[in-house]
This record gives sequence, C-alpha cells and structure tokens, in this order.
Amino acid sequence: MASVVKIVGKFLREPSGPEFDFEEVKKVLEKFGYELSGGSGSHFCFRRKRSPLINLPMHKGKVKRKYVKEVVKILNLEEWYEKNKK
Repeated sequence: MASVVKIVGKFLREPSGPEFDFEEVKKVLEKFGYELSGGSGSHFCFRRKRSPLINLPMHKGKVKRKYVKEVVKILNLEEWYEKNKK
C-alpha cells in the first residue's frame, strides 16, 4: 500500500476520480490518530480525543470524493502535505 504522503497527494489532485479506496482513507485517518470506532451498514465512524467525529459512508470499498474533501479540510491536509512532501 502507498505511503500516507502519496495517498494525501492523490486526495489533493482534483482529476483523480470520483472515488477513493476506503483502506487508503482509513490509513490516513489512523496516521492522524483517529480510530475506527464502529459503524453500521455502510457508514463507519472514526474518533479522536478532542476532535470532531468523522463519519464516512462507503460503497463497495470506495469513498466518494466529497467525503474525502471533508477529511482533507478537517485534518488540514493541504498544509501537512506541503510540509511533508519530498
């Protein structure tokens, strides 16, 4: 699986596609201290102390771009990526 920096770079590129792999989104959230705290059906909740709950709907192993954009915004991934890209 790709490194977190490469995955975040993929999230930030606009024409990357309408959906992303759930496992990649999960890997990024876990890197930032979020834990999968459950879910029901196709919705999964990620929690971290003193941070907003992130609820991600998944369909056939994919997460829609609009939800990934919310993750980018919540985690401030644009700034993080600029500091960590090689």
